[in-house]
Amino acid sequence: MPWLLAAVPALALLAACGGVAWLVGGEVAADRTCPDRLAADKAKIRTDREFPAEHVPGLGDFLDVHWQVDTEANPCSRAPGPTDWRYQGVVRLRPADARALAAAYTWEPAATEPAVWPGLSPYVPAGARWRHSVLYDEGYAGTRHLELHLDPDRAVALFHLWDS
Repeated sequence: MPWLLAAVPALALLAACGGVAWLVGGEVAADRTCPDRLAADKAKIRTDREFPAEHVPGLGDFLDVHWQVDTEANPCSRAPGPTDWRYQGVVRLRPADARALAAAYTWEPAATEPAVWPGLSPYVPAGARWRHSVLYDEGYAGTRHLELHLDPDRAVALFHLWDS
């Protein structure tokens, strides 16, 4: 019977090691799917209103929005560290809200054409003439940086928001 007393702890140790290997193996397998899930998430065109309404002030009761998420770093990396997220969206405004936003700030013709992400370009009206307000961007208080372009004649806005 002394061999039985020695076998029980050995079996318990083997079972524990097997459980740890099973748990870690599942985590590694989940990590392998992360790049595919991330690519699908980046490609997704979102239309929910809550995010832009909360983070991009002055849009009023806009008609619709199409936006995407991107990342500066690799959130699938096993190395710990911050991941900066970027958001871009095209917002179709009500004409009265576009006029009110245009009147609330000084808007200048955009020095350069803003780079619209490929997935969002179908939602930008042809011939959009973007205007930009440094005062609007600077007035945004928060942990994110916001840049807004506006075409009041076409009642459309383009936002670019990123974590800092």
